[in-house]
Amino acid sequence: MCTWRWPVGITAVLAACLLLPPPAQAGDPVREPDCRMWLSSSGPELKDWAVGYLAGMNLVWNAEHKVPADPLSMLTSQEEVFAWLNAHCRANERQSLGRALIVLFFELVKRKEGR
Repeated sequence: MCTWRWPVGITAVLAACLLLPPPAQAGDPVREPDCRMWLSSSGPELKDWAVGYLAGMNLVWNAEHKVPADPLSMLTSQEEVFAWLNAHCRANERQSLGRALIVLFFELVKRKEGR
């Protein structure tokens, strides 16, 4: 029986893409969102970005067969993510949103492990 495993090189590239801010074009003021932007945002764009970022981290985590599997299963809704980000960002306004989501992800890992 042949079992297929996700190539490590591809996983490393995916992880690097997830952890880097989006590329900026010449004259484009686009940068990775931070907690101040999160707290002042009223549209769905940053919410979509945050959910996608977490989903990507979870995908890479599971592709690497990390334990515990599927840390995002500890969440009951997207609103739980948004509430956590609101509280975290009030205390860490200068932190990048990506960094905040990494903190949340590893809190979910610890919760799933029972720590």
